[in-house]
Amino acid sequence: MANFITRFRPLAYRLLLSRLTLWVGLCLVGAGVALSLIQAFDKLFILRETTAFFLYATALLIAGITVLAGFSRLVKHKATLADLANQVEEKHPELMDGLNAAVEVTSIPESKRSVIERLLVEEVSKSTEKIDFEKVVIPRYLDFYGTAILWLGAIALLVWAQFFDASKKFRYALGDWMRGEFTGFYLMPEALEVAREQDFTVGVIPRRWDNQLTIEFLEDGALVRYPMNPVGENRAEFQFYDVEQDFQFRVKSHALTSPWYTVLAYDPPEIDRFDLQIFPPGYSGYQPETRSRLEDLEILQGTRLAFEIYGQNLADLAVEFDEEPLTLQRDDAGVFAFGIRPEESSSLRFVMHNNTGHRAHTPAVQLKGWPDENPVVEGMRMSFHWNYLWRMILGWKRSSSIFRFPGPARNRSPCIRAMGSASRAPSK
Repeated sequence: MANFITRFRPLAYRLLLSRLTLWVGLCLVGAGVALSLIQAFDKLFILRETTAFFLYATALLIAGITVLAGFSRLVKHKATLADLANQVEEKHPELMDGLNAAVEVTSIPESKRSVIERLLVEEVSKSTEKIDFEKVVIPRYLDFYGTAILWLGAIALLVWAQFFDASKKFRYALGDWMRGEFTGFYLMPEALEVAREQDFTVGVIPRRWDNQLTIEFLEDGALVRYPMNPVGENRAEFQFYDVEQDFQFRVKSHALTSPWYTVLAYDPPEIDRFDLQIFPPGYSGYQPETRSRLEDLEILQGTRLAFEIYGQNLADLAVEFDEEPLTLQRDDAGVFAFGIRPEESSSLRFVMHNNTGHRAHTPAVQLKGWPDENPVVEGMRMSFHWNYLWRMILGWKRSSSIFRFPGPARNRSPCIRAMGSASRAPSK
């Protein structure tokens, strides 16, 4: 193979690689300048994360498309051996048409070349031995040092851009997009639901940027915006009163905008009918009583309490004695019924669930049992006094011994009473 051909081929690849490297370096410099301009806009107008993400993504996308378009064009129009021969002939007119013709001849198999073609190739090889093809073919702007300086400048510009606030906003937004969730705010409570006609408080902690927060939601079909109330350090709250239906809201700061959150309003489990039958011990002489609400009670030990509870929105019901739960069963009429005979004081409350799994409970009440007293025998000795003789004459009037066995009936205070009332009367 002719020596000029063996020298041209690596130069052709080097020329293509140098042009590609220069093109990428120029695109990186352009991207760095674009990112710097975005940072300047962020300083002037305080861009939101989504805006910074869009601008950064646009700049990087344009840079990437430009690189690929340049690659395609450079590869498509890469320099051939004939092009290199033409460049050498322009610098060395003495080789005019000879070098280009010799390059064309080398494409013919050596066995099929004519004598003249062989002589042409040999002559051109000898005449080009002392010519430095690299200086002729490779432009000065494509030398190693120029390209290296360009790349170092581009890398320095891009590294510096990573410390821009706009770049941080882009990375935060990119991370949220890849994770599929918004992490700019920590929202409380995590379960966005509220019982109907109850208040709902939204608490927000910003995880980055500023903490001046506003909340937006629809009110009477119009979008309204209110500032959130700062509570403590780096936290804000807003309260919705008497929620009756589902609603949406979102939170904003200067740099962040949350997605729309939906708060679900549900029908809480409720007790529609509460019946409590109180059956004192049979020997006490007290009459049964009925209560229609749950309250703190003082009861005589041995008293039986029978509960009947009904709620249209009740799916499950449990009673807790001193935080020990007991699940209740519903009868055919949909009533939860059970009875207890507390022997000592305890607390009691009911825990309810509706069909959607929401939980509620009644306030805890105290059941305080007071013990029955031991029977007491009271006696009075017969008394007889001369002062009462005239009464005896008029009609026998004696103050005879009186024996009483009071037992349970001696105490005439109520069997059931609300705690905090006056203490029961002493035995007579």
